[in-house]
Amino acid sequence: MIIFGRISMSCLLDSSFTLSNLVLFLTTWRSSLS
Repeated sequence: MIIFGRISMSCLLDSSFTLSNLVLFLTTWRSSLS
């Protein structure tokens, strides 16, 4: 049970990190366009 929680926690952190990276990339791309 603890292992499953740890895996889901790392997956959640990884997805949120990827999402923030995507948002950062999109904002820099839009600012470079204008």
